[in-house]
Amino acid sequence: MAVSRRHCTGRARQEIAAHRKAVAALPIEELAGVAMALISVFRKGGRLFLAGNGGSATMAAHIAAEFVGRFRRERFGWPAMALTDSAILTAVSNDLGFERVFARSVEAWVREGDCFWVLTTSGRSKNIVAAMKRARVQKAVCVAMAPIETPVTQYASYVIPAPEGAKSSATQEVQLLAGHIICGLVEDALCE
Repeated sequence: MAVSRRHCTGRARQEIAAHRKAVAALPIEELAGVAMALISVFRKGGRLFLAGNGGSATMAAHIAAEFVGRFRRERFGWPAMALTDSAILTAVSNDLGFERVFARSVEAWVREGDCFWVLTTSGRSKNIVAAMKRARVQKAVCVAMAPIETPVTQYASYVIPAPEGAKSSATQEVQLLAGHIICGLVEDALCE
């Protein structure tokens, strides 16, 4: 089947329209709430930990890097880390099971006054749900970027919902944008 430029242009327009719809659905008040929570966490000496599977793990690492390195301003780094260490992930998966892969790291690292932030396109991954549940027990501020009313959101202090009916790719794109917005808000507040 031959694909025409017109077909590709039409599909590109559809993708951009879906992206715009997803971006327009971002909850501004919840983004501000997460930013305010992180400002408080960092001011009190707390740390940020992030987790996700697959592409979401990469985005978790990207967001952590924005906080540790810099986003828009020259500044000191803030303590943020994605739970992506391959030795820990494979050891815990092998010894305790993949369902506990993030919960074990949360158990080891996350303390009261810290923030635990997950990115998920399904909201149902057992390892993400178990980690969020553990972080809640340890009295961390819990942030979920996930579809609304999924198992992971019941443990979240803040939920940035995935766009309703969006593809995983659009969800991830919007989650990264939301992460950048939150980082910018934190940076503006802490660099004043």
